Amino acid sequence: MNVLKVGRLIDGTGGEPLLDMGVVVENGRFSVIAPWGETAVSDNIIDLSDATLLPGFIDTHLHLSFDPTIFHYYHADETNEDRILRTVGNAQAMLRVGVTTACDCGSLNEVIFPVRDAINAGVITGPRILASGAAITPPGGHGYVFGKLVGEQDDMKQAVREQVAAGADLIKVMVTEGGSENPLNCHYQQGQITAVVEESHRLGKRVAVHCHAADGVRYSVNAGVDRIEHCSFMVPGGYRVDPVVAQQ
Repeated sequence: MNVLKVGRLIDGTGGEPLLDMGVVVENGRFSVIAPWGETAVSDNIIDLSDATLLPGFIDTHLHLSFDPTIFHYYHADETNEDRILRTVGNAQAMLRVGVTTACDCGSLNEVIFPVRDAINAGVITGPRILASGAAITPPGGHGYVFGKLVGEQDDMKQAVREQVAAGADLIKVMVTEGGSENPLNCHYQQGQITAVVEESHRLGKRVAVHCHAADGVRYSVNAGVDRIEHCSFMVPGGYRVDPVVAQQ
């Protein structure tokens, strides 16, 4: 058992910071949070009197396997082993700045799933990772270098089943092109997105979609997706939020 002597504690409920608190850690979990004078005595006291303790941060959209210094996500000549090492480094860097849960919204299956599983097994340290693995996108579509390539005539439900079998915690779909392409172009139409949602929900998985174009946002909302990433409501010449779709 470890006891943290905390100068200031923010509990995440919106209340005022609590001063001179004690936090008991047993088996890797907080078991007691109380004023310091009411905290159990321990030989293992960690003095954080000059520090502030607060709940871990949650990053809901990142790509841990990417190299942020280059434009095309991955180096052309690197191996998946190189990418795994970078992913571990990025994950541990996130943990050091207080991110304890991260949702990876698109990385190669062969890269992100082994890292997530190693963290869960206690082999390496890192934040809790929820990972989509490869994003469903057409050949040459947005994110194709880390994508699950699914053309317009392909079986969307089969693609979902394959991702779930590979270990996906959620399903990611590139509904539109990205900012470096033509974000007004939709990769997939209403029926295809609906098929993904139906099969994902049948298998107990949520669906997150990359989406800029207003048409794509409407398709996604009507299909019942769980998350719309970016949701730019882009139209020719600018942006126009559809209040009816936004309300849905």
